[in-house]
Amino acid sequence: MDMTTFRLRRAAAVTKRVGQQEWTIPGTYQFVVPMSVFSISAVTEGGSESGGSYISSSARGRGGDGGDLRYAISIPVTPGETLTIEVGQGGVSLGSSQNAQSGTPSRIRRGSTNLLVAASGGSSSSSPIGGNIGGGNGGVGGFASASGGSGGGGAGGYSGNGGNGVSDSGGLNAGQGGGGAGGNRGTTSSGGGGGGGVGLQGEGASGTANSTNGGRGNGGSGGIGGGTSRNGGAVGGGGAGAGGNSSSQDLIGGDGSNGGVRIIWGAGRAYPSTRTADEFP
Repeated sequence: MDMTTFRLRRAAAVTKRVGQQEWTIPGTYQFVVPMSVFSISAVTEGGSESGGSYISSSARGRGGDGGDLRYAISIPVTPGETLTIEVGQGGVSLGSSQNAQSGTPSRIRRGSTNLLVAASGGSSSSSPIGGNIGGGNGGVGGFASASGGSGGGGAGGYSGNGGNGVSDSGGLNAGQGGGGAGGNRGTTSSGGGGGGGVGLQGEGASGTANSTNGGRGNGGSGGIGGGTSRNGGAVGGGGAGAGGNSSSQDLIGGDGSNGGVRIIWGAGRAYPSTRTADEFP
């Protein structure tokens, strides 16, 4: 092998030692570990729960729960092996039901049974897997409100839970540990606000509460705020509950946000916040 060829091959190998890949569309994917990569760090955020719809004065839908977040560091991998990535879907509101629809989990697995890291969808809590797992649970959606739709719960944070959605008697709830804030309750003529989402590029600021009736919860860690009346905030924010029985009100609960997965690699890079932003060779 001549020196030029050697240098080109060495450069190609080095370029693969630092990088990242992200998935935010629900579905199942395959990730092939790059050459020269023997360890990864990853974050998963589950899809959130939808809000319930207004059926009658005694059957008012509540806000949806935010999706959980879980991250893992120093996951040993083998160059060239294939990992399965599963991105959770947010619950889709059923206009004919006051019941919220659960989100599905986001996961990384090796083979069919070996879970490396997983975050539950809204309405259930994640169980830690191994000793290198961190993260927070999604906020709880507000209970059905007599004067307007209830807020959705915020997405879980890197070191704390998402804020809870607001109902009639609840206070405003910011996110914790980089999590999204809960949405505020609605009025007699509108649905509540969706819960705030969370970003996948590492722990940053927590979402702050929105004092406006029907206001969406603000996103944490670079995530966007929740939707007004309809949707949660990407990634992982809970959907809002529907409004009341006035002809001008939004009777259908909001859809939950989809989940997401992100993998990073490179010496010294690790969640929750050590060189977690995009890096390129």
